[in-house]
Amino acid sequence: MRKSVITFIGLIIGTSIYAQTENLSETPVLTEGFRFKQSQGDNSLELAMNPFNSGAVFEVPFGFGIRYRKFLSESTAFRLGADISFSNINIITQQADDNVGALELRSKLNSFGLTLRPGFEKHLLSSSRLSPYFGGELILKWDTSKEISQRQAGQNIEERILKNASVMDGFTFGIGGLAGVDFYIAKQLYLGLELNYGFTYFSSSDLTITDFDGSIDIYKQGSAFAFAPQAFSSFRIGYLF
Repeated sequence: MRKSVITFIGLIIGTSIYAQTENLSETPVLTEGFRFKQSQGDNSLELAMNPFNSGAVFEVPFGFGIRYRKFLSESTAFRLGADISFSNINIITQQADDNVGALELRSKLNSFGLTLRPGFEKHLLSSSRLSPYFGGELILKWDTSKEISQRQAGQNIEERILKNASVMDGFTFGIGGLAGVDFYIAKQLYLGLELNYGFTYFSSSDLTITDFDGSIDIYKQGSAFAFAPQAFSSFRIGYLF
């Protein structure tokens, strides 16, 4: 978290110094239609990156990797972050062998996740390249998984199914504030950094076990509530269109 705050403060200071320098210098005359920053009616798409993450560079908390903005005016915008993740893993645990009557058995793991982050931004008037902003957003996240293991019973295959066995399976709801800055490095192309803080509530999905004999057991897994940072060092690159 300390690295996130230091980096964020450093970017704010650096871009502020640039803005002051730019305002003191002679501003070139721009041709009609040329601009760096957003205006009313613009849209933008951006990708988030987390260079301080020990794992994947593009991994950001709550799966926020892609975001869309709709600028209602030069200083206000609606935003929507979205991410869909899924996996399908099949591992052969027993090879088929007709000589001993062995059937092929598999272990399967399927998972799916969906994250939506609608929000609103208020941009502050600054230089022609710098656009600091603040705002708020909701976090809606749903994850589910299914594990299947097989065993051989005579010449039949029986399955044991675990649904929502992962501790991450469930629904997350959050609400919080945010602050960030966009710096336009070229016409309609910007880099940014954002920090979020707020409340999150996580409710685990029930663990459902369907055993080899067909019996079904359901277990409650609880919930969690937190007030904590929601995104660490979320660097972004985006483009207006």
